[in-house]
Amino acid sequence: MKETEEKRSVLQEAEAYVSLIQTDGVNNPVDIDVDSYTMQLPEWYDEILFKRAQDFYFKNMFAMMAGKLCGLLAVLAVPSILKILICTKASSNSCTAYKRYIETIFHTNSWYENDLKPGSRSWKSLEAVRKGHIMASKYTEKKKSGFISQRDMALTQFGFMGYIILKPDKLGIQVSNKDFEAFVHFWRVIGHLIGIQEKYNLCTDSYRTTKLRLELVLDKVYRPLLEETSNDFMIMAKALIEGLWCLNPMLDCDAIVYFTKWMSDCKNYLYYESDTRAADVDLDESRKIIQSFNWYTRWIIFIQITSHTYLANFFLFRWYFNNQVWLNQYIIYWFPFLAFYKFGIKNSYVRILRGTK
Repeated sequence: MKETEEKRSVLQEAEAYVSLIQTDGVNNPVDIDVDSYTMQLPEWYDEILFKRAQDFYFKNMFAMMAGKLCGLLAVLAVPSILKILICTKASSNSCTAYKRYIETIFHTNSWYENDLKPGSRSWKSLEAVRKGHIMASKYTEKKKSGFISQRDMALTQFGFMGYIILKPDKLGIQVSNKDFEAFVHFWRVIGHLIGIQEKYNLCTDSYRTTKLRLELVLDKVYRPLLEETSNDFMIMAKALIEGLWCLNPMLDCDAIVYFTKWMSDCKNYLYYESDTRAADVDLDESRKIIQSFNWYTRWIIFIQITSHTYLANFFLFRWYFNNQVWLNQYIIYWFPFLAFYKFGIKNSYVRILRGTK
């Protein structure tokens, strides 16, 4: 009886949180200006947990990069965020998307790679990201395209860590509950430092309560949006994937959109019959979706899903995949030859925190 009441209480808290970001969170900007806040570590920061999350990332780079890519794609389905991205024109074509999302990868890498303390590279990266959000928000508000709200930030936070926690089996992540406790703490800290107020922070002090929030955000926000995507979503998704093709030439827009919808349990986006989650799922319709793609896209989908659900469970394959991700990022930093071909040498080199060691 006590356990049932506890579960009910946790569920009610998660439902209240989703309601909060969908109402109050819409009207509250992430920051007003650079003088409106002071960046400092929260009093509940735990360095041991934070570093465990960093180690967890490097053990699962391949799977986590895929989870993050699905999250970034899903974020494009949120109308308020999509409107801001279209207005800023920072990722509206493959070249600008290449620069924006490679920068995003470099920034998140700096958070995973460095000690988190004032003056460190990761700290300077977080400062730059937070200031960038302020500038973008002011610009879009001036253009009457809205501002970056606390809701937008919380939903974007989901993009970086939601699928990783909710779909470890589909991604091939090797994890324990202690790893996830550390990972939740990591993103709670990151959310705090980039300006998400505590009441809007998707991550709590507990993996259990955070996971329930994530499940509700997926059920009530992301899945409905991904099942009814707009033309603007597909335009921006194509720009994102064509840009990141220079990082990984195995990327295909239709395949990644399918993979994201499969990851989100969208209706009829099934690959294995065991994916069925509801009585009204039509297996014939799911087969038609797959068959609507050309042979190359179907092949990429097969490679993606097989690599994550099966091969990544074996140490040798996981080691190879992780090192392939590291190699791709090394090449894109020092000699981005595919970007040379696609965008020209001048537009190919991407750097963050110029002049910072």
